[in-house]
Amino acid sequence: MRFFFSIAIFFYFFLFPIIFTTITHGTIFEIHNNCSDTVWAAAIPGGGRQLNTSQSWIMNLKHNIPQQGQIWARTNCSFSKSGHGTCDSGDCNGQLQCKSNGTSPYTLVGYSLNQINNDRNFVHLSLVNGFNLGMDIIPILSESDDSSREIRCRADINTNCPDDLKVSGGCKDPCAAYDVCSGPTPETNFFKQSCPDAYSYPSEQDHAINYSYPRTTNYRIVFCPGEAILRHNYITYKALQPNRPACNSSNRSYTSNCLPPTPHPPPP
Repeated sequence: MRFFFSIAIFFYFFLFPIIFTTITHGTIFEIHNNCSDTVWAAAIPGGGRQLNTSQSWIMNLKHNIPQQGQIWARTNCSFSKSGHGTCDSGDCNGQLQCKSNGTSPYTLVGYSLNQINNDRNFVHLSLVNGFNLGMDIIPILSESDDSSREIRCRADINTNCPDDLKVSGGCKDPCAAYDVCSGPTPETNFFKQSCPDAYSYPSEQDHAINYSYPRTTNYRIVFCPGEAILRHNYITYKALQPNRPACNSSNRSYTSNCLPPTPHPPPP
C-alpha cells in the first residue's frame, strides 16, 4: 500500500507537471489594441475577436508543430449576434470568426513557426495587401538571441496615401489597384519608405525583413503603436519581460535586449 502511495505522490508532484507543461506550452501571441477606436482582430488560424481600446487577445499555438498563419486588424466593423457583418478594412467574407483572408486594405503579420528542424520561427510584416493601421511586432524571448529585433510600421500612411490609392478604411495596395506588380514601383516605394521593415510588393525577396527568432519566442502584436493616448499596458508588458532594461540613447537599437519606451511615463 505504501509503495502505491509513493508512486501516486511521485506522479502527482513530478511527472504530472512535466507532462502538463509539455502539452500546454506553445507559442503565445498577445494581440493588443493601442488604438483610440475599437478594432476587430483577425487570425488564421484563430478566428477573430473584438478588441476595445487597451484590450488584448491571447492566442496560444501548439508547440513543436511546423505551422503558418496570419494576423491582422479590421476597422469600423458592425456584426450581428450571429457573427455576420461588414468592415471597412480587412473584412473576411463578413464573418467575425475569420476562415479566409481579409479584403484589402489591411496591414498583415505573417508567421512560420518551428521551421528548420523545429528550431526557428520566421515572422514578417506585409503591406502587400495595403495598409489600414500601424503595427509593432515585439518578440519576447526566453533565451538570448542578438539577431532578434522588433518589426515596426508606425508611419501615418493613411494621411499621406496617394489620392489614387485612398479608399475607405485605409490605403490600397498598388499591386491590386493597378492589377500589375512585377517589381518595385513609385507607389510601392512609398510604402517601403514609410515602413522599411515591411514587404511592399509580392515578389520582394529581401530576407532582412523576414525576421528569424528562436522557437521558444513569444510575440506581442500592437495595433496603433504610435498613438500616445495609452500607457501601453506597461505593468503587464514589463512583467512579461523582467530581464530587459529600458532602452536609452546608448542601447536603443530596438533589439530584444532592451524594453522600448512607452507613450507615457510608466505608472508609479
